[in-house]
Amino acid sequence: MRRRVFYPCWLFVGWSGILATGVAPSAVAVVYLAAVTPWLVWFDVTSHRLPNVLVVPGVGVGVVSCVGEWVVSGRLPVVPLVAGVGYAGFLLVMQSRGRHGMAT
Repeated sequence: MRRRVFYPCWLFVGWSGILATGVAPSAVAVVYLAAVTPWLVWFDVTSHRLPNVLVVPGVGVGVVSCVGEWVVSGRLPVVPLVAGVGYAGFLLVMQSRGRHGMAT
């Protein structure tokens, strides 16, 4: 798929996210999500897989966003951290029971 098809998606999602979060450390994660979402959708639809090259750096971007928010506001962003850990735990349980994920 051509890159120029994705530019409107990047711009729309990126600007919408920045308008929603404002210019804040959390905008880093929103802009990253805007950059990779069209590619993730395309890969998922065509191959039913998500490439680790695009997914794994999102964890680092999320950590940078949380640390940036902590530095700027002076308080730890507990809700996103608890939600992330809870969801990761849920996926771990589902994967161990054979109900979720790419491993069969």
